[in-house]
Amino acid sequence: MDKPVYLQVVDFVAQHPNGVGRLDVAKQFKICKSGAITHLEKCVSRGLIIKMYTWTGKNNRGWVYYKVEDGVS
Repeated sequence: MDKPVYLQVVDFVAQHPNGVGRLDVAKQFKICKSGAITHLEKCVSRGLIIKMYTWTGKNNRGWVYYKVEDGVS
């Protein structure tokens, strides 16, 4: 049996120590941005990943999701 999508998202986040954004997840799983947010937030609420509001570019800030042990507390 395949893993549920939210657990696949955890695996994807774990492969990216610099974190991922919702667009990264949307592209990887070929889903819309709101679907990506739903899966990411499910993972956060279950304590599987963390999110931080941080710089995503020179002039941009946004939510970035990290594997629990890779994030800064």
